Amino acid sequence: MTFAQLRSFATVARLGSVTAASVELGVSEPAVSGAIATLRREFGDELIVRGGGGVRLTVGGARLAAAANEILGLADRARRSVDEAN
Repeated sequence: MTFAQLRSFATVARLGSVTAASVELGVSEPAVSGAIATLRREFGDELIVRGGGGVRLTVGGARLAAAANEILGLADRARRSVDEAN
């Protein structure tokens, strides 16, 4: 699992759309879908279910979204802290 995969997943979870996430992240829809597919395999959970007009998180997906937000927040804080030290 990478930060990029977690960021893609967390963005889809927040926006409810692979398309909207790809636009916000500035990457292609296949890149976002590929990141989620990798996480699905790694966790053995569907994580999201596509439906009319968006996506719905599975129970495991909701838990991963919460953890991903924590992890990404910590990574962003660490980056800012190192930048401030320079």
